[in-house]
Amino acid sequence: MTFNKVKISLCIPTYNRMEYAYSCIKEMQKIKNNDIEIIVSDNNSEDDTVEVIKELAKNDSRIKIFKNYTNIGQAKNIFSICV
Repeated sequence: MTFNKVKISLCIPTYNRMEYAYSCIKEMQKIKNNDIEIIVSDNNSEDDTVEVIKELAKNDSRIKIFKNYTNIGQAKNIFSICV
């Protein structure tokens, strides 16, 4: 019997939380498993959140960034990365 590898998605919804997003991603990057993906959904931040995440993603292909171009609200932002 063979089993497919399970891929684990670590989801981070964010809005104007540059420092927290950076710290959270740095902690997740300590996981040395290539079967994870780090999904960040930015809810149209007005600070440098997306730029900081893009900089981290340059050296880690496990990081995926989704940016909403309007603020869709917290609940929809969280739901958008769970689907």
